[in-house]
Amino acid sequence: MATAGCGSVLPGSDTGNSDGSSEVTVENRTTSEAEIAVRVIGSDGETLFSRIFALGAGKMTSHGAIETTPARVHAFTATGVSHAWRYDPELPVEFDCEPKDIGLTLYRDNTIEPWYDC
Repeated sequence: MATAGCGSVLPGSDTGNSDGSSEVTVENRTTSEAEIAVRVIGSDGETLFSRIFALGAGKMTSHGAIETTPARVHAFTATGVSHAWRYDPELPVEFDCEPKDIGLTLYRDNTIEPWYDC
């Protein structure tokens, strides 16, 4: 499934970002339910977003209204899978939005892959 450019049409999206804020989108590509905690931190260390997503196998959802450009993103599961990364999207020019939406996918091999969208 291609995710670029699909942020506003994702099944299960519970907010839109037409107001200039960004969302966090989480996808569970495992074969079982998963709880995925996501924390987005600003440059001053302030928590901009913190939520636990409970997703069935193969499900995707989004939530949020982050209005400040993040600095770091942390994602982890109750089973010990975790990934942290610096917010640094490099999207093509046709994706002219700021801040960019934050996406992450939990895979069957217990990895979390970050991605960005508008």
